[in-house]
Amino acid sequence: MFTGIIESLGKIHAIETHGTNKTFWIESPISSELKIDQSISHNGACLTVEEVQNNLHRVTAIEELSKKKTEPIRKELVDALDDKDPGVRAAAAKALGEYHDKATANALLPVFEDTKPPVRLTTAAAYIRSTGVISSPKARTK
Repeated sequence: MFTGIIESLGKIHAIETHGTNKTFWIESPISSELKIDQSISHNGACLTVEEVQNNLHRVTAIEELSKKKTEPIRKELVDALDDKDPGVRAAAAKALGEYHDKATANALLPVFEDTKPPVRLTTAAAYIRSTGVISSPKARTK
């Protein structure tokens, strides 16, 4: 169980995009002490250390997280549907398409009205995968 104790603060050194994944290189005083495959919290999301180089460590988020299919991960992905980055919103929607429950499907519905067409299309495909049913959002009232 995570107790909320913060051992160290890190700084994002670099971000790389690989498809729907975001890879982060984090500079931290504890990076050199970390081990590959160790799970540590990054701003509340547990991510697995993939590589360590001196005072830097590398982790990957979104697509990898979706493979776990736990309630905390589902909640993080639902929260990511409101991210300012449309790539993150689309990746979160795509990942949520692998969950097959009513709450997740309902969380996807508001994203049908996203300002970015790729996010809307990805969300529609995710909704279909999640439910197997085509639906349209409720008509807006003015």
